[in-house]
Amino acid sequence: VDDDARLRVDDDARLRVDDDARLRVDGDARLRVDGDARLRVDGDVRLRVDESPPAIAGLDPLCRLRGLAVRRAGAVELQDDGPCRVAMAPEAFDAAVTHLLDNATEAAIPGSPVLLRLSQRGPCILLDISDDGPGMSADFVRDTLFRPLVTGREGGNGIGAWQARALLRRAGGDLAVLPRTGRGTTMRLILPRASEVPQAERCS
Repeated sequence: VDDDARLRVDDDARLRVDDDARLRVDGDARLRVDGDARLRVDGDVRLRVDESPPAIAGLDPLCRLRGLAVRRAGAVELQDDGPCRVAMAPEAFDAAVTHLLDNATEAAIPGSPVLLRLSQRGPCILLDISDDGPGMSADFVRDTLFRPLVTGREGGNGIGAWQARALLRRAGGDLAVLPRTGRGTTMRLILPRASEVPQAERCS
């Protein structure tokens, strides 16, 4: 109930809104359900039921990246070009980044940091996760990288990149690979900007 309105359910009456809709009362009004199950709105206001689910509140990616970085054994270097907010659930963001950060840490030369570079491009936020490992061939990226349960490294489970891309696409973003055979790999997370991009719009 928006705009400082009060919602009251008296006695044994029940108020229900189904299908994940949002119930909103516009204005400084009171919404009451009385004991005889009558729905009343006091004041000259409109009662609306929105069919769309509430938008995901934007998260601060820099704050979450710092938290993920400090919990890691390997060195992580973080760069950014200013504050921004991402329209993605925090749990999904953390999971996608963790999968790719794990892969980059294992691929990097021992003692070399993994670079996280956060930048802004139009309606999207870009997060590049870069390592200086052996890199991946174009054939591996095309045929193997995003196939679930198929892996090119010892001890891998083959779900990291595949699941990360699925999480990003579900949020309206995507995952791109910028391979440099013999010179490392950059995984680019394309994230929707919370303040400017509707949930239905996808970054490209």
